[in-house]
Amino acid sequence: LGRSAGGVFPDALQALVKSIKSSDASIRKSSIYSMEQMIIGLETSASYGYKDLSKAFRSSMTDKSVNVKCKAAQGLRALTLFYNVACTSDLDSNIAMCLKVLEGTDCDSALIPLL
Repeated sequence: LGRSAGGVFPDALQALVKSIKSSDASIRKSSIYSMEQMIIGLETSASYGYKDLSKAFRSSMTDKSVNVKCKAAQGLRALTLFYNVACTSDLDSNIAMCLKVLEGTDCDSALIPLL
């Protein structure tokens, strides 16, 4: 099962990145959640897609929907568990971006990425 999941990962990743450009916020949120779960499930086996995932999560942080922003913050958090570059050089910029994006939200929305 692991090999088949790893083999499908590049195609699934490209399809999910394309679906983030959708006009519907619920589709964007679901796509980001799916990418987050793929990171958690495949761990370091998905390392060749981490750069694309990082770009997708960062671009989603500027979305209009608060739910999409929160899911993108969760995705970045999951990415830092396995992607060393996100944990060293990009960590400060990722944290600053998450704090800036969640600045105008209420307490419940700001705590969603921490759960």
